[in-house]
Amino acid sequence: MVLNRIVFRLHSLAGICAGLFILLTSLSGSILVFQEELEDLGNPKITMKSGYPSIGLDSLYRVIRYKFPKAAIYSASLRTDGSRAFPWVMYDSSYREGKEPLRVYLDPQSARMIKSEGAGGDWKHNPLAWIAGFHSSFQAGKAGEVLLGVISMVLLVSSCTGLYIYRRELFSTLRFRKPPWSAGHLHPALGAYSLLFILVMAVSGGWMQRYVFDWAFLRSPAYKQRSFQPSGDLPYGAGKAISQLESRYPGFKAWVIYFPSSPGGRTAVYGSRSTNSFIHSKKYADAIFLDSAGRISGTRFVDEIPRSDLYDIINAQIHYGRYGGLFVKMLYSFFGLSVSWLSLTGVILFFKRIRKPT
Repeated sequence: MVLNRIVFRLHSLAGICAGLFILLTSLSGSILVFQEELEDLGNPKITMKSGYPSIGLDSLYRVIRYKFPKAAIYSASLRTDGSRAFPWVMYDSSYREGKEPLRVYLDPQSARMIKSEGAGGDWKHNPLAWIAGFHSSFQAGKAGEVLLGVISMVLLVSSCTGLYIYRRELFSTLRFRKPPWSAGHLHPALGAYSLLFILVMAVSGGWMQRYVFDWAFLRSPAYKQRSFQPSGDLPYGAGKAISQLESRYPGFKAWVIYFPSSPGGRTAVYGSRSTNSFIHSKKYADAIFLDSAGRISGTRFVDEIPRSDLYDIINAQIHYGRYGGLFVKMLYSFFGLSVSWLSLTGVILFFKRIRKPT
């Protein structure tokens, strides 16, 4: 049939044009699904001494200011399991002229600086952040973001055409009527087993990248480096303010604090409430904002977010597999690797067919 030939050619063309990019995004996504766990492992281990109290947040802030007097202190993590150092992120002229963030780890009992490293997206100092940047833009800025949006559409086309081509074999494949490793059957078998995952990734990824098809984005200038001012003394007790807001909002646990970037600016405290749905982040779902005096000036809880923004957040959580715990992340990684093999086997089949004598 003419329709079958057209669909098959479209499927082959989509796979060849986007195969390499699908392979790379699948591999990088299989790693990034464990990003939080890998970042936690990167925190230097420490041994807490019994009988010695932990130093407060404000004292640690002053230590950072003393060690890096020209630094713009950006954020600090507030929760650890008691066996790892607290990471602080800042912009300081001593590291890449202040153009990229620097991460510093402090011992929570002695305030000793244990380790410092780049927190930007360069491969040498922070390969995980580089992979994240590659996954979101192929490390090519706006052009890479547009390309990723196009690839997500091509992946959706490839999935739908593949489903049409192998529709008669789908259920027999899922019931293992034919060994998936048999000659010529590995590619459709991988597609059948990964079909739901591929469709979820294509749709959620395409939705996340929809902004690249907006003319306003395409006409906008290239991203500019944000400028930072050296941080001054905090005009209020940050540790006390966080304790008060956790008391005011029972069930809220603060995970990270973002300090004001200019005098009189707001402080943002991100965390999560115990009443939030499983789909939301356990660390960054909710936000509470403090004014320059440490008073609560606003909140952005999950149940206060506009529905359009809420759908975007849920869509991102589904795409990155940041729900359901370690088991879900392992499934995502497994299917992500399966999609990588699907891309490779599709390319192999394509070249086998064009070399086959007619």
